Amino acid sequence: MRIEKAAGLAVMGIFALATVLPAQTTFDPLFRVTDVKGVCLVKKSDASTSVPAINEKAYPFGTVIQTGEGGKAVVRLSVEDILVLAPFTELTVFAADDADSNRVVHLTKGEVQIVVREDLTEKGLVVETPVASGEAFHGRCTINSTPAKDGAWYMTVTTADGSLRVVGPQFAVPKIKGGSVLKLLSTEDRGMTMLVNGAGDYKMEFPNGTDTPVTIDTSTHSSVRIWREHAPVGGKMVVSVFVVGSNGKGKENFSFVAGEPLLAAESATTTPDLSATGSVSTITAVLPGAGTNAPVVKKEESIF
Repeated sequence: MRIEKAAGLAVMGIFALATVLPAQTTFDPLFRVTDVKGVCLVKKSDASTSVPAINEKAYPFGTVIQTGEGGKAVVRLSVEDILVLAPFTELTVFAADDADSNRVVHLTKGEVQIVVREDLTEKGLVVETPVASGEAFHGRCTINSTPAKDGAWYMTVTTADGSLRVVGPQFAVPKIKGGSVLKLLSTEDRGMTMLVNGAGDYKMEFPNGTDTPVTIDTSTHSSVRIWREHAPVGGKMVVSVFVVGSNGKGKENFSFVAGEPLLAAESATTTPDLSATGSVSTITAVLPGAGTNAPVVKKEESIF
């Protein structure tokens, strides 16, 4: 009788464990700041000043963590999920608005290494920067966000043994696998964004006004430039995308009006003219940047 009872309890224990295991995919109710070295400050959302971080202490969401010269810290979202802050890094951790169990990190500046479990949900963790956002994290990745001149921003994504998706205005990189590098630059007003494949082979996607986005296979040294400007009449946003292959030669160019099902052009050397109605109509042989506010960039090395 005791043996049967013990066996029954064992089975119940297995079912209980199976029930508990899925809960491990969620984050802790609060996050902790650990492994503090050097200068590391925190500022709660209701505080007026920053104070030194207390090692191993749990902090509420909305708290800003900032490292200084020689400073390092680890933000522990759970036992398995951590953010490693490099010196001169500033970020804020939030609970997602649409799901309290998800986390959103605003990376204001600096570098953070993301180390998460393989079964993390796609929206479980989102890291936002002034240029683009990272999501669908698996394994180990690094994101760097650095201010440039004239209000522009650099963003560098490096994958070690992990992967992630990068999403920005009018573009997405569905999956950057391990051993890859993606470099981005965006002007302050986002009038121009440049993406450079620093290492690896991965796809980039761009909406083109149709139901199916343009998908481009990229390899090391491939680059894409996106120009955005509002039509003089109607104010609609016109987006031009210029793709350069790893050999430095133009591969593809297309333009579309944001929100309209109209693909205007596909060519390696042309960009759209704007009609009086605010839609793309005819194609002119003017490269992006000519007669617009977009800068002409001849080589990616000149900005990265």
